[in-house]
Amino acid sequence: MVVPALSPQRPRSSPSDPTKSVWKPIILESEGYRSEANQITSVTSTMTTSTVRSRPRASSILFVRIPYLLAGSLLLAAIAINMANVIGRYVFATPVFWAEEVLSFMIIWSVCIAAGAISYQGAHVTMDLLAAALGPGYRAFLGLLTVVLTVACSAFVVTQTVRILALYLRTGETSMAARFPLLYAHSAVLVGFALMGIVALIRARAHVRNTFD
Repeated sequence: MVVPALSPQRPRSSPSDPTKSVWKPIILESEGYRSEANQITSVTSTMTTSTVRSRPRASSILFVRIPYLLAGSLLLAAIAINMANVIGRYVFATPVFWAEEVLSFMIIWSVCIAAGAISYQGAHVTMDLLAAALGPGYRAFLGLLTVVLTVACSAFVVTQTVRILALYLRTGETSMAARFPLLYAHSAVLVGFALMGIVALIRARAHVRNTFD
């Protein structure tokens, strides 16, 4: 009698095995999508936060960027006038006779305009050897004292400049060579110290905390 060879039987799977084999890839895929979504969300929030932090404030645009733009434009114009004067003097023997006066006025205006921006950033030259050795309370007091003295000095200079400008307005005095009204030339002092006084009040907290962003 010939007995047929039996093929090895495969182990029966439990009823739950087909379900696991079907849903496992789907679950893994959904978990992968979830992790990717979390990564995208974190990256988006980071980009949004960095964008908000890097966005300049309105006061920074008003007291820093615009004054720097104006001061830089005046300096570029002054360089162009100086080059024209040099070329006219040494090449064509016809110098620009009003160049020196106009250059001095333009430089004064650029310095006074930029003074407000430098005050806003707390970038004036300071001697902080003593302040660095003091405690935070003393440094806060010195910052407050800086604000008070800056506002007081600016107010004094502004009031005196207004009197001088009123005198120039009555007399109509002009410069010698360019015949440029001195009223406009000396207005730079008024604008510069007014900006420094206003900025000192706006940035009083930064002076007290000694943190300028």
